Amino acid sequence: MGFCSALTNIAHFLSLRFAPLRARCSCFILSILRSPGFRPSFRYYHWAISLFGSVWCIGLGLVISWGTTLAAIFLFCLLYIYIRAQGATKEWGDAVRGLRYGMARDQLLALTVKDNFHAKVRERSE
Repeated sequence: MGFCSALTNIAHFLSLRFAPLRARCSCFILSILRSPGFRPSFRYYHWAISLFGSVWCIGLGLVISWGTTLAAIFLFCLLYIYIRAQGATKEWGDAVRGLRYGMARDQLLALTVKDNFHAKVRERSE
């Protein structure tokens, strides 16, 4: 009976704090990175809604049970540090690298091209 009770507490803990937060954070990150595979069907979607939902989720967790929410954040940080220290190999890109590539792409697209520029034509001083 004690084992089932512990599983129920863990399930409640995970579903309350991580499921909605994970979905909202991923929507926020994908919309900031302008991922081509992320096409929300909601007509009035904006990235700020996802950010607000993430902050709201953390705030609600703190109001409902601040101890377990802080424990969850602490465990998440420990897990992140452990995985970073182990040097786990990954076959996918991370959000920071995607953000860098997206910023570089935007800056390259923002460059203006002169109308009379040609690679083979140079002005020569005589």
